[in-house]
Amino acid sequence: MKRILNLVLIALFSSAVVFGQALNDNAGSQRTNKGARRTTKTSAAVPAPVAQVFRNDLPLLKDGTRVPILLPGELLATVADTEIKVTSATSDESGYEIALAAGEDCGNACFVGIFLATPDDDHATAETPEDGSHAVRLARGIKGYYTPRTCGGSCTPPSITWLYGKRGYYIQFNVRGDTPAEEESNMIRMANSAIEGGAR
Repeated sequence: MKRILNLVLIALFSSAVVFGQALNDNAGSQRTNKGARRTTKTSAAVPAPVAQVFRNDLPLLKDGTRVPILLPGELLATVADTEIKVTSATSDESGYEIALAAGEDCGNACFVGIFLATPDDDHATAETPEDGSHAVRLARGIKGYYTPRTCGGSCTPPSITWLYGKRGYYIQFNVRGDTPAEEESNMIRMANSAIEGGAR
């Protein structure tokens, strides 16, 4: 009888050890999973999808060119995004051009912006102090040139240019900003969004 009791106690002790080990393994697994979740949260941010206004025309643009299409994930326009329309979108083996407006048949009064890539990279490497253009540092260490808004009989929106590969990229945009510094900051922000987004 005493021997049987001893065997039962040993069996119970063994079961407790196994159960305790299982609990430890489960807790370790949870800690690992939590760590994995934390790692996921702190991983590099995924580039924002291309801005909504470009999405319908993007497949046709891509079919027409092998030039990387660099477009921002957001538009920082002086008008609401819902008012902006693509008025023309063309591409060929040398590049592409996309024009945006806030309305139709209203000329320069409705102009919002233009995005283009061209093999003519002169405009992307030239600095012309007489119109206020100056070098700016863009994402991935790219050197760009910013030209502020100029106004005479009418106003010309600011623009920003840079080289990517062997192509010159150019954005002229009616960007929002209460001061010239804010306009420049927002243009750089859009250019960086296009560069970091990579070929769309």
